[in-house]
Amino acid sequence: MIKKIHRIFVLLTAVMALSAGQSFAETVLKGAGATFPYPLYSKWFRDYAQVDPVVAFTYDAIGSSGGVKQIMAQAVNFGASDRFLTDEELAAAPGKLLQIPTVMGAVVLSYNIPGLHSELKLTPEAVSAIYLGEISRWNDSRLVALNKELKTIDQKIIVVHRSDGSGTTSIFTDYLSSVSSEWARKVGKGNTVQWPVGIGGKGSKEMVEHIRTVPFSIAYMENAYTMVNNLPTAVLKNKAGRFVNPTMRSIRRRRLMP
Repeated sequence: MIKKIHRIFVLLTAVMALSAGQSFAETVLKGAGATFPYPLYSKWFRDYAQVDPVVAFTYDAIGSSGGVKQIMAQAVNFGASDRFLTDEELAAAPGKLLQIPTVMGAVVLSYNIPGLHSELKLTPEAVSAIYLGEISRWNDSRLVALNKELKTIDQKIIVVHRSDGSGTTSIFTDYLSSVSSEWARKVGKGNTVQWPVGIGGKGSKEMVEHIRTVPFSIAYMENAYTMVNNLPTAVLKNKAGRFVNPTMRSIRRRRLMP
């Protein structure tokens, strides 16, 4: 079962000025930002349209960094990011911004391993070693100890990471920094980092596409993307020594824990 990594996703809202003579039928609220909450935002927009069809929403899922840049440039009415802006960043904004927590979810690892018919089990140490490039093949003894089927899969691990500024990356690298002192020292955490190995994908959609089309790959993404696209998710050992699946039930239970 998989390690769940939770963060609050922030909606940055700005006051929208409408001309006095503008028709309500033309009211469009523009947003941009994190790809993490995009599946849920899309549903909210559709549901709201059924209640109030005179207001429309657009949302450009360009990543958390892009959302912050767009709201700071006053190019959109709201921007989504996976982190709160600092007091200094708010003070530098061209107008008053409100920060509203909107979404909580889980970052998970998805994979494409032909020949593996059981769940992929990983430890925190194994995950950090894969992304550091220290474990480079699927039949590495450390992985075989957790997954006997991998013994016969002598293939290079294709590590996939985000190439754009990403709140999902911030969450994932924060986790890696917390479980691996080597990762914290060599790479660190943030919306963008210098990845030791791997290929990049822009946005969650490209991460999904890599897993769909690149054999022997592994990538991190928000759990909604694996559910919608029917992708497998690795199960990760937690602090209590148990393997936990990233189901909706386990994610909700983790959210209520201190």
